[in-house]
Amino acid sequence: MRTLATKAARLVVVILLLTMVSFLAQSLLPGDPAELIGFGADPEKIGEIRTELELDRPVPVRYLSWLTDFVTGDLGDYYRNKGGTPIEGVKTALPTSLLLMLYTQIAALAVAIPLGVLTAYRADSLFDKGANIAAFLALSVPGFVVAYLLKKYFALDNNVLPESGWVPLTENVGEHFKHAVLPVAALTLSQVAVYFRLLRSDMIATLQEDFITMARAKGLRPRRILFRHALRPSSLTLLTVAGLNVGTLISAAVLVEQIFKVPGMGFLLVEGVFSREYPATQSFIAIVGILFVLINYLVDFLYAVLDPRIRHA
Repeated sequence: MRTLATKAARLVVVILLLTMVSFLAQSLLPGDPAELIGFGADPEKIGEIRTELELDRPVPVRYLSWLTDFVTGDLGDYYRNKGGTPIEGVKTALPTSLLLMLYTQIAALAVAIPLGVLTAYRADSLFDKGANIAAFLALSVPGFVVAYLLKKYFALDNNVLPESGWVPLTENVGEHFKHAVLPVAALTLSQVAVYFRLLRSDMIATLQEDFITMARAKGLRPRRILFRHALRPSSLTLLTVAGLNVGTLISAAVLVEQIFKVPGMGFLLVEGVFSREYPATQSFIAIVGILFVLINYLVDFLYAVLDPRIRHA
């Protein structure tokens, strides 16, 4: 219980620091923030923006005021007649990005785990060498290049899958997954390469342990040894990287969401930057950062599920 309280306190501190950095990013912009946001507007409108942003008050006071609104779900308004409000955009974009990341992680792990186990079991075989070469190739190709190639071949040239857009799961399940295939595939390829190589390396080391030798001596089937006895202790590094890769997925999703016109947080962020909606954008950045921190916090708890030795340490 004491450990949980300590970790929770650290989590709160990290989130506060994250929101502070997100807020201060606007103050670091050169020039008057009100003029940057209201670029091309008349002086009266710029004055209204300056008043709304409380730019005449000290930075700490403005931060506390913004944080209070942020915690209560008030992300302000758009300044360029975009329609709707930032919080309405987040309510649509955040579930979309979460689904995209969830599908990507499921697809990547579903491919990487069996591949990593099999190549570890057949280390240095022709299959193992071929899989490693394929992994290096996948890591060397940028995600946006993969996205463009998939879009060109499957959508533009052969019209097998939709070119762009997103259909909510609640509206049409079939169309939802048809629109999800290409962006998920573009994000999954590099993840599979990373996860597979990590798991392969850890599995090879685990298969040399004494308890694996004991399991073999008892006459257990190779499949049972691999998936029941060797996979679990070999998954800690994989779990760590899967949690840390949320940040990588978010940054990659910014480009992929633009290419496939998926209305997620990445799309919302880019749109906010280009339309100079800086107050809304700083809130979007804070939300994405908090999501990253919370997922990594969850990973810490999952360690104890995979390895009881950590639970009792």
